[in-house]
Amino acid sequence: NNSMNFSIQPLIKNSLPLHKWIQSHVYKQPSIENYIKMCISISKSILYMHSYEIVHGDIKPDNIVMIRQEIVSPGSPTNPNMLPTPTTTIKYVPRLIDFGLSFRFENAHKIRYGSMFINILIHEYNNEFMLESKTKSL
Repeated sequence: NNSMNFSIQPLIKNSLPLHKWIQSHVYKQPSIENYIKMCISISKSILYMHSYEIVHGDIKPDNIVMIRQEIVSPGSPTNPNMLPTPTTTIKYVPRLIDFGLSFRFENAHKIRYGSMFINILIHEYNNEFMLESKTKSL
């Protein structure tokens, strides 16, 4: 079988490698909760690739970028005779890049153990976070 697989990757703008993004946020450190959410997001990306039997092959901080996204909300009018003032929120989203060493792993059952472990961690974190949030609100 002489089939070949190719990946099509988007051009990513407005981004920083993970380690540079962390360095640039020294004075305004994200909360531990946000770091954990970022790790969960990256883990979900890995699980998604594994569900299609694809292994990245080179996961490291340089191959994770934080993409700056601007989210514009219509806002609400402060005066009934005026138009609402839109507000812009800046959000950073992690993305995996550089799939140069990625490959198709036909024996997917072998990587599912690692994926199962990641799923368990995500599930346990969500349960603990929800419990902690409910406790704090009481």
